[in-house]
Amino acid sequence: MMMPDSEGRHPLLFYPILVNIEKVVIIAGGQEWQRKVEQWAAIADQVVVAAPEPLSSRDNVTVVPGLPTVEDIPRLIAGATLVISEHPEASFNEALYAACRRYNILLNVVDNRSLSNVYAMSYIDKPNLLVALSTKGRCPFYTKQLRLELEPLMEHHNQVAGILAAVREKVPPEQRRQALAAVYADAEFTSRLQARAYTAARRRALEIARRYQPHRETDT
Repeated sequence: MMMPDSEGRHPLLFYPILVNIEKVVIIAGGQEWQRKVEQWAAIADQVVVAAPEPLSSRDNVTVVPGLPTVEDIPRLIAGATLVISEHPEASFNEALYAACRRYNILLNVVDNRSLSNVYAMSYIDKPNLLVALSTKGRCPFYTKQLRLELEPLMEHHNQVAGILAAVREKVPPEQRRQALAAVYADAEFTSRLQARAYTAARRRALEIARRYQPHRETDT
């Protein structure tokens, strides 16, 4: 059971998951909205931006000029998976929150935890690894600093994840846990990782994985 904080408030509970975002709506208003558009354009299938000024759009970005009003909300959020709002008016964001609840749409009102049901986390994206960081919306500044501190360390873990993923693909599902545990506990494999000899480590890992592959009968 989660205990209340020093002010008697019960903490909000969140579960970190990976979500396929088909359509994101960004209601621009802050200083970094163009960066957010570029970020989400690389992730979502479709991005709709309500912006106070024009911007050069990518193929999957639709621009709605001007700052939207409450009357624009139903049309603007139709079909959205996620809405991000930096609208300066509290009354607009409150109406937006009510509409998103009605239609089960994820909403992040920047710097307003009470009107948000999701937070965009700072993350480190590598080919074999995705590490997300969050202060649950309480201090985004620190998550950015933490990401910058951790990012140089993640290339090693990206290499390890890639090797273990290759092992996982080589063995039957019922043998995967045992095979991965054997690789991870192997002293020679660990030594090669510590030396950053990733090719040799991969070779050793796949050698161990072969012990868990089904034996094929040969014709006699």
